[in-house]
This record gives sequence, structure tokens and C-alpha cells, in this order.
Amino acid sequence: MSLYLCLWFSVAVAVNPPLGTHQLLEYDVDLEASPLERYANVYFDFLQRRGERGLKAFQETYQAWHARLRSALPEIFGANETQKQQRWWEALRRGHPVAAAELYGLSQRLGSDVAGDVAALATAVSLYPLLIISPKALTDAPGAPGRPSACTSSLLSYGGLVYHGRSLDFEPRDPIAETTVVVRHKWRGEAQYTCLQPLVWTTALQWFTCVRPKAFSLSVNARAQGIYMESNSSFEELLRRVGSGAYLLGEIAEEAMAAKSYDEALQILSLAPVVSSNYFILAGVDGQGAVITRFGNSSSADVWSLDSSKVTCDGQPPWLRVQTNVDHWVPFGENYATHRRQHLVNMLTSSSGVPSKDQFLQAYFVSNALEGSENRTQPEDTGAILRPTTIATIILNPSEQPDMRDWYIWNESAKILPPVSEQVI
Repeated sequence: MSLYLCLWFSVAVAVNPPLGTHQLLEYDVDLEASPLERYANVYFDFLQRRGERGLKAFQETYQAWHARLRSALPEIFGANETQKQQRWWEALRRGHPVAAAELYGLSQRLGSDVAGDVAALATAVSLYPLLIISPKALTDAPGAPGRPSACTSSLLSYGGLVYHGRSLDFEPRDPIAETTVVVRHKWRGEAQYTCLQPLVWTTALQWFTCVRPKAFSLSVNARAQGIYMESNSSFEELLRRVGSGAYLLGEIAEEAMAAKSYDEALQILSLAPVVSSNYFILAGVDGQGAVITRFGNSSSADVWSLDSSKVTCDGQPPWLRVQTNVDHWVPFGENYATHRRQHLVNMLTSSSGVPSKDQFLQAYFVSNALEGSENRTQPEDTGAILRPTTIATIILNPSEQPDMRDWYIWNESAKILPPVSEQVI
């Protein structure tokens, strides 16, 4: 019996989720409301429910993000941190007034003791586009600098449907998970789409995990490295890009979620100018699905579709697309995030047929390292899917209304387990 057949046996008998979960708090947001007030009731109710612990979760998150920026970009956010924060805030105000209004609303709700002034808050929430201009090692060899953890998304075509798997990962895990809620976005009283949203991010910088029922679903992954990256760009160049009319990662995702069809959303995600490199993972109701790679130079996108080839493409069968934080054409073992990708591909292709939705979900519950990758911890790429940084695990099906039984926000950190072998089982 092969290693991965053994692993399927070991997880298939697990009915219950492997970790404790947070209660799913559900909210409605009116898209017609002003950006300044759009989330006011959400923040009010959330902080009423969570109390002092809710405020502390925001505070702990932003403190960690500021520390990360100072460490990665000391020449920008060192001695002149306040001045650079103010310049960033002014660039957002001029180039992205809707995003700035929402940030101001969050700042007012949290207060300066928790969030600092609005410029400090805007800088913390903008961690990702700021961080990716920092110098990066081109390999994940020992001694390479650590990277913030990021996500695992995948598309699985099964019986005419496309299931959309999502592991949302970021740090600091615990406080971000405490602020994560479900939001139904409404227009004229009708729900348009539903998202999993950590409230520590505002819309323009949000890592979207959303479904528009009977149309499509979308998740957004970080792009850690690759061709046409923003690495080593100057702060001045980033300010220019923010003021150029290009979309921030959450802005383009929000624009796509307003689309009425998969094809319209795909066009937006592929063609609209972007500030930062990202992956957009899109599933449709008619068997469509694609991973869209956007490059930091705003060049045309790479679109990797389900069934784009009738044979294995980049190590994956036509019915499967797994996306982590590395370009799909980068071979296994060559770079960061290929081990996690390979582990999920191995599990999902271990049997002769296409896995069911339940098996798909169970693969996302695996905390075992990939054999041979268990010592890859700087940065962590042991191949574990459910990791110490995993905030939530979700299976989306755009053909249906959201099934909250497949939405898990973890209230504890997973522990990476040894590889599964025949001897262990």
C-alpha cells in the first residue's frame, strides 16, 4: 500500500474537525452605505460581543505588523516611521478615497489606544503591499529570511461541479482568528455575495474568500516570489503605483465580486492594473476554474485554467488546480511553498478517481508534514496543509448557497505532525 493511500485511510475515518472552532458570527453589510459607515454596525456588535478581548485582538495584530515592517524595511519604518506612515496615508487618501474612508471609520471605532492614529493604522493594514518591496532571497535555502505565512487554495472538478478549497493563513494567527467573521454583502436589500473576513483588514487590503451563489467563488493568495516581482522597489515607486489608479488587492477582488458572471470576473482579475503581485483563484458554476497570476509590473496575467490541457499540466491533472504562494510552473523542491502544494496534489491524486467533496475537505485537515520535507522550517514549508498559522479552512461551492458546515475558523493553532508512513499507520 502506498504512503498516500495509507494517508487517505487515516483521514477518511475522522468525522469531526481536528481542532476547536470559533463561533461563526454573521453580519450584513449594505454596499450602498457610505464607506465611512459601511462597517459601523459590524464593528459595534463585534466589540460588544467580544469586549476587551476583541479590542486586544486588533491591538496585538497591528503591533505585530508594525514590528514586521520595522524588521523588514528598517530604512523606511525605522527612525522616520511616523513621517513615512503619513506619506503612505496621504497617498491612499489621494489615490484610493473609498479605501481611506473605510480606514478612517475603523480608526474612529477602535480609538488611538488600539490602532494609533489613522496613518499608523493605514500602514499596518497595508502590510502586504509594503512588505513585498523588501529584498527577498530567490531560493528557500537555509538562512533565507522568513516570510509571513500565506494561503493554500485549490479547485477540484467533480461531477460537473467545481469545489473551491481554501486555507487562510496569516500571522499573528490567534488574534486574527478572533476577529474573523462572515459577512453578507447586500445591494438594495438582496445578498449579492458572502465572505469570510478578518476584521483587522479593511476591504481594499482584505484577503478575499467569497462566494457569489449561482455565479462564482474567489480567493486571493499572496505571491511570495517569482518573475516581475516588486522586490527591491523603492518606497517612492510604490507611492507612485498607489497613486497611478492601479487596484489594491482587495479593491480588484471587490470589483470582481460585483460581476454577474464568471467570465466577467475573470476579465476583471486578468486585465485591471494592480499595485501588487497576487494570485486570484476563481471557480464558476459551469465547470470553469482558473488560477490568475498577476505580476508586479502590471503586465498581462497568466491564466491557468481547469482542463487547459487534457493531460497532466505542471504536475497536476486537468481536474485539479492547487495554488499556494509560488508560480505553478516552478517545479517541486525548487522554491518556497512547493512542498505544501505537492503534498495536497499527492493526496488528491492518490486514488484512481477524482476525490469527493468530503475527501477534499479532509485533505485540508492534514497537519502531517510531507515525507522528506519535515525539517523545512525557515521559512516553514513542511508540506502541512493545516498549519500553526491556519486561521480558517473552507470549502466553497459556487453552485449553491454557502454551506456554513464547511466553514471552520480555528480557535487554536495546529501542530505540525510527523510524516505519515506505513509503519506509523
